[in-house]
Amino acid sequence: MSGAISRHKFAKPEPVEVVPSQAVSVERVAALVAALRAPAQSVVGLKALGLNQPTLQRAIDRVWQEAELTKLRPPVRAQADALRESLRDSDMLAATITRGFNARHSDDFPYVAVKVEMSDGTTLSICSTSQQAFMLPWKDGNGVASYNTAIPDAIQVLLPRDAANRERLHGPIRDFQLDQMLEEGLAEQVGRLRAEDQAGPALRALDARFKVSNVAPMPPFEGEGPFLAADLQLHDTPSNLVLSTRLPLRQGALIAGRHDIARIVSALTLAQSAPALATRIKALPSRPFIMNDRFGWEWLNPKTVDQFLAQMSALGRLPELKAHPERMRGAVMVLEGRDPIYWIALPDHRAVLWKQYTKKPGGPGTMRCASVPMGDEEGAGASMDDLCLGVVYDAYGHPQP
Repeated sequence: MSGAISRHKFAKPEPVEVVPSQAVSVERVAALVAALRAPAQSVVGLKALGLNQPTLQRAIDRVWQEAELTKLRPPVRAQADALRESLRDSDMLAATITRGFNARHSDDFPYVAVKVEMSDGTTLSICSTSQQAFMLPWKDGNGVASYNTAIPDAIQVLLPRDAANRERLHGPIRDFQLDQMLEEGLAEQVGRLRAEDQAGPALRALDARFKVSNVAPMPPFEGEGPFLAADLQLHDTPSNLVLSTRLPLRQGALIAGRHDIARIVSALTLAQSAPALATRIKALPSRPFIMNDRFGWEWLNPKTVDQFLAQMSALGRLPELKAHPERMRGAVMVLEGRDPIYWIALPDHRAVLWKQYTKKPGGPGTMRCASVPMGDEEGAGASMDDLCLGVVYDAYGHPQP
């Protein structure tokens, strides 16, 4: 069993502590084996978490007050009231809390892994990188997640008192943790309520063209705004391909609605019409493929285009784009996975497997290269955190020599 911490925003934790061999009781080992062999539990058990109805209802009231849902306009307030009433149902609450275990924050990368070797040569394994109480969910060797608290219960009694992350494996759940999980679990519904209240015309314009999720109004910042943030998909988009955008508003409507919608449709269409990239997306349905639309650190802004052309030139590829950068107009960048692989979909339907965040050394035809420029910070993107691959696929999905 091991604990780890990492500071790179995409980094996977690396074990830094391995618990030494120790004698333990047969009963404790049997409890661990039983927990690992139990069927995966897809929803949390509220009682197992030590949560009763009065505690949960008080937490919901705190979330309602913090989100100011009692101040919504009357038609939207009625929707909020209906949502609040639905949360008196135990099954609805359990589903909400389960979603809440997805809440994440930066600079905290706990990791616990257990492997049990049986006398017949078979093995059982479980691990978790969760930041939440009991480190739920736990994933087995096949990646199947379980919210069974018997797993952390069995693990924590086997760990020394000072073992890394041991304190995460038991309760009680504190009020701030419960509030955080409820906020995460209700984020989709609350965001939509607030969007309907503050930007109804904009929301309806997006709903008419896209599958919309994670929508929320955003106040002005850096002298611009307000905005409507949303994750968008076309109705035929694979579920793991999402475009995240932040669109400017005026009096609740999109300022450049027709133009923005057309641009986003073109970007999503292009990503799906580059055969090599489309095949990759469909082949890995559980892996996220993210497109950032003109906001955030990682999107195909002019600085990133210049870096792409320079790095591909250094690899001796796509010389025509270096000579004619205008042919990049309309290209999009797609990030695959949490330790991202960077894809570029070109307007002529070629796809480029550009580079990947990895510490692996370069091999023939590859090179260590600078990471994607992040914002306007001086020197941003200068660290050699990526491995440039530069694989170009033609418009039929075949790799080019």
